[in-house]
Amino acid sequence: MPMPDLRRAWVRDAEPGRRLNALLVGISLLLAIGVCIGTGLITGWGAWYSPSLVFRQQTQSLLSGRFALSDSPANAHFDLVWSEGGVQHVWGLGAPLWRLPFEGLARAVGYDAFPDRGAFAGALALLTFSLLRTLASCDGVRDVSVWMKSAPASLAIFLTTVLFPPFLTLLRAPLNVYEEACAYGYLFSLGLFVGLLSFLNRPSFYRLCILCAFSGASAFVRPTMLAYGGATAAIAIATSLRLGWRWHGPATGVLLFGAALSALMYTNKIRFGSPLEFGYAFQLNLMVETRLEVPFATEPLWSAAKELLGSIFFTQRLNGIKFFDPDVVRWQSPTPRWRDFYHSTFDVTYLIGILSLCLLTAGKATAALRTHCLPKSLSSLAAAWSLLSIIPLTAFYLRSEVMSSRYVFDFAPALSIALTGLLWNRMSGGRSSAFVGVKEVALFGAALWWSYEVAASKLIEPPRYPLSHSAMRRLLDHQWEEASIPESYIAESNPRAYGIPSNRDGWRGDDGRTSPLALVFFNEPGRIEMEIVPAAEDPVTAADYESIRVRVGFEWLELESVKSGNRSTTLTFAPPRDESNRRGIQLLVLVFVRPQDYVRPYSPFRMLRLENVRTANPGL
Repeated sequence: MPMPDLRRAWVRDAEPGRRLNALLVGISLLLAIGVCIGTGLITGWGAWYSPSLVFRQQTQSLLSGRFALSDSPANAHFDLVWSEGGVQHVWGLGAPLWRLPFEGLARAVGYDAFPDRGAFAGALALLTFSLLRTLASCDGVRDVSVWMKSAPASLAIFLTTVLFPPFLTLLRAPLNVYEEACAYGYLFSLGLFVGLLSFLNRPSFYRLCILCAFSGASAFVRPTMLAYGGATAAIAIATSLRLGWRWHGPATGVLLFGAALSALMYTNKIRFGSPLEFGYAFQLNLMVETRLEVPFATEPLWSAAKELLGSIFFTQRLNGIKFFDPDVVRWQSPTPRWRDFYHSTFDVTYLIGILSLCLLTAGKATAALRTHCLPKSLSSLAAAWSLLSIIPLTAFYLRSEVMSSRYVFDFAPALSIALTGLLWNRMSGGRSSAFVGVKEVALFGAALWWSYEVAASKLIEPPRYPLSHSAMRRLLDHQWEEASIPESYIAESNPRAYGIPSNRDGWRGDDGRTSPLALVFFNEPGRIEMEIVPAAEDPVTAADYESIRVRVGFEWLELESVKSGNRSTTLTFAPPRDESNRRGIQLLVLVFVRPQDYVRPYSPFRMLRLENVRTANPGL
């Protein structure tokens, strides 16, 4: 095959024809709708709105020209974020940005809400069409009749990508905003690989620019998806260098990748106060793990590696909310760690698949960087892309203080493409093989494996069914604006009296008992006075008192004084030094335990009073 003219911005001589494109569009739409119905994302006509409203609220905010979901802490519900004077969320802007044109179109025609599941089906259909069209283009297929002959191979690849069994399991799980972000991340990452295939098949400056820009934007969808964006951009830029392009082509790709990352950091700064903060430190939950360095952060390398391998491929049972249960995964460390496995992900067959691909492509992993011919490069490209993606993901999750089924799912794009590469390796070598039916056997084996994996998938939480338009509107319109924030809290006060759902989380209102971590809102915090007493059943040591800390924003407040009375002890913390932490409504994070004791259900203390003491010169 002659090398294409790399100076041209677009090469059209082998693109699929209009009839084939129309067929692929129809197939993609039908398959996307079928997946949504088959997994329960759509249960009937009109029942296609998500019961989790975060992405919808974010889209509405973007249409209004702002990032915050609300300006009132009265709407700061569980797992959302109160930061920079507004309610934010941590699940990325990628999905809301994708929904933006759909929602805008609905409003333009007089409808107030575009179906959430329709927007997701659109993303699924776009990926399906892009995959099928790219495969046809790489094979030089233009006509419907020719494409039909290669349909079995496309079907096999479709089973291991768009219909990837763990992806279908994720869609059948309670698809809250957590899982929805993972699902969009999976589709986006596969889209990057399809774009890379298209670029390697027909390299052009235009395609390189688009690919690098989208690769840099991958963290908008989900921060960990940057592993796939980095792998995609690295292979594309390395390819352009190997093909002898002038320096300005690869340099432009690097600049566009960096520009997309800079845009992400800019939005992080606006939403969370720091370019490198994604909001997890400010989430309205009682997870100590995201705020302190708990013991697993220093787990020995070998022990952490074994547990990560067990978490990905050898989950022994699903534990759900029993976060600190033993023997959840094989080779589980005895060190406490937040583990939440609520749906199945991968088993040993995936590990065998990726190891087999590495062995089959040993010594040829860089072939995709030197050729644009799909039959010769797909398996090598799959190996290179998967391994380059897995390495940073492994480094990130190796000692992560939290592990969950949805976090394990971050490895799905790499494993999906690895199995695709392995399958293509077997099918593309059929004619030269001594076994004449190797292609048929490979296709049959893929179908058999897929059927087993789908049937063997497990869930322990019931699905959340989609809503009708009227039910969605009732939830969406249930917004509050009034919030009462006193200057002083006492143990006996009713936590619900302040109109803020997360206010006083971790601080019981009956007896003042505190969890390892508690959340309290104050307006314009100054000095913080905390009156505590030991809980009757727990002995309290000096180290227990020293473990008490208070944080506002990114700042840990300095302990000014400790005064012991006959019954209680009063701790006084200095005002925040950062002026931004003294302005407006702020969330105070109170920590009552040492990091190694964070798994305890309660701290050793009861808090009787917490007061905001204003001073004339709060910075002094």
